[in-house]
Amino acid sequence: MNTGNIVLTGMCLIILVSALTAGEANNDEKQKEAWGPKVAGCRLSVTVDQMSYHVSAPISLQITIKNGGKERVSITRSDWMLVYDFDFRLPNGDPVPMTLEGRRQESIAGMTSVAKALEPGGVESDTIPILNRLYDMSLTGEYTLTVKRRFYPAGAECWKDDWEEVTSNTIKIVIREEMEKKEQMEPESEKQ
Repeated sequence: MNTGNIVLTGMCLIILVSALTAGEANNDEKQKEAWGPKVAGCRLSVTVDQMSYHVSAPISLQITIKNGGKERVSITRSDWMLVYDFDFRLPNGDPVPMTLEGRRQESIAGMTSVAKALEPGGVESDTIPILNRLYDMSLTGEYTLTVKRRFYPAGAECWKDDWEEVTSNTIKIVIREEMEKKEQMEPESEKQ
């Protein structure tokens, strides 16, 4: 192979890798900026830090409600298990089962809730720090998650269950067995 072909091949590889990396970054950004449909002025979003995780890596989930309407709405603040309804699916489409810890937390979730006003333009977020400690995500493959949340639009009477339900975007979380280079631990011989 002559020098011209080697340089051309190298440049093609650089362009290909750049295009693939940019595609992954765009997918990450789309997932981070995605919202579900607007209901009575409100939208719901679920995000994770990245789209792909090693099977043993902790997964932090953020759920955000935004009031994009012109009037104040009321949301409830309580244990996340009482506020949100998860449609969480395994790679085969079945519901993701809770772990023992998830079932324990569900059984002790408080039944009290506090109403909070969410002004126009207001945003309220909850973070579930280790999602895969509560749900069994030990199978490799692509999981999907959509979240629903109830809120009371302006003029609603909460004692009459006069609420609306807003649905988030659907996110995909890939669980893989192999570690990426940045996740691999350095060998014991190099630590000393």
